[in-house]
Amino acid sequence: MFSYSMPKVSSSWGRRHLCGLFKGKGKDFGSSKIDLEVFSRLVNTRRSAKEFLPEKAVEDSVLEKILCLTQRAPSSFNIQPFKVVLVKDKLVKKDLAYCMTDTNIKKVLDAPISVVFASDLQPGKQIPRIMELEKENGMPENVIDGRRFGASVFAAGGNDAERSLMRTLFST
Repeated sequence: MFSYSMPKVSSSWGRRHLCGLFKGKGKDFGSSKIDLEVFSRLVNTRRSAKEFLPEKAVEDSVLEKILCLTQRAPSSFNIQPFKVVLVKDKLVKKDLAYCMTDTNIKKVLDAPISVVFASDLQPGKQIPRIMELEKENGMPENVIDGRRFGASVFAAGGNDAERSLMRTLFST
């Protein structure tokens, strides 16, 4: 089994830089027509894989790039409340396969790698590290303090007064 711990990068610039998504300085995808066409093509041409070639390995560099791209998925306060586990070991995959529905057992056994996304039931534990990264990326301390409070209320659920304050603060 290979477990990949994605480096936590809080700013969107940092994620783009880390993942090598953008070439050139200050380049960003806006809402241009070409971007809509690219997105539309991605959505409309995606397919589900029904069968896999067990002997065809996936290079670690490809896996790392794919996992890096998963960091682009939005989450409140960038908490990203999930963990990713890559399963390559045949014995571990066998255990995993028999936790699946009947139609997915063969897919897990045949795939050269299985990716398990597990929900982080205690995402609040990540807040100190996220705030540290925000500071390292140049976010002003007063903004970090506000985000720390908001993220803490979000992660913990907060009480009615805190939720009301959050709505007031973030609705403007």
